[in-house]
Amino acid sequence: MSVIKPLRSTLGRIVHRRSLPYTSLPLRPGDASFSDQFLYRGDLAGHRFVAENTLALLSGEAVPVTHRLSFFDVEGQFLGHQDTPSSRLFTAIDVADPGAELASYIHTSHYGPDILRAFCAAHPTAANLRRLHRGYALYRRSGRSVYAAVHGNVGGIRLAGWGAAGRTRHLARRRGWFLYTPQIRFAADQKVSLYLLNPCRQRERITVMQATPSGQALSRSELPVLSRLSVPGRGLRCCRLEGISGYVTLRSRLPMCRPLIFIEADGHPDHFDVFHT
Repeated sequence: MSVIKPLRSTLGRIVHRRSLPYTSLPLRPGDASFSDQFLYRGDLAGHRFVAENTLALLSGEAVPVTHRLSFFDVEGQFLGHQDTPSSRLFTAIDVADPGAELASYIHTSHYGPDILRAFCAAHPTAANLRRLHRGYALYRRSGRSVYAAVHGNVGGIRLAGWGAAGRTRHLARRRGWFLYTPQIRFAADQKVSLYLLNPCRQRERITVMQATPSGQALSRSELPVLSRLSVPGRGLRCCRLEGISGYVTLRSRLPMCRPLIFIEADGHPDHFDVFHT
């Protein structure tokens, strides 16, 4: 086993060398669609998802589609699906409670075989396209606030089949250790939540450190560690920061260790900032 795993890793880097840290897309796209990974928070007053109808956007015409949100708990275990039929270019979906206070989810779309055949006959180049869903998640802190929107983290996750009970395939692959510093300086009076989602199959470790405190030039080994996280595949973890002034740095092997950041302030109980950097 100790020999097989390094060999498989080496072969994978050779086969997918042009697309790392993601695997190559399949040669026959069929009715497959790939998705970013999104966050569900059940403690908020409202949560919507804006789903795009790819074929309708390409043609400028209404095309029947079924949008599917597939949910996974913090440990990456499948929770269930939420299906929404539509023909619109964009559909705002009120995200239903998946049965967990905190979860991740993906958005995939399904077109009937007759619809796909007719569309490809009218638009021949569409047969060679793969659908990657970005989408936007909208969060509302209270009933008096407006929604704050943020797109998903590039995940490259797809369902193994439309009838599959939560089985997924993953384009994201583990890379070498690297450091990532979000381009935001935090203030000590802010309540900051960093949500780390893992689009890979395997569990990944993430270390959150305070970057160059007090303006000092420190090596990585000297940076103060704020949190050490172990995130299951398809799962997520949260790192909360209070009283931190300055930048944070994350060390991981995720293909894109970019946290979803919520910033709350006691003086604004109805609103928050939510973004990637």
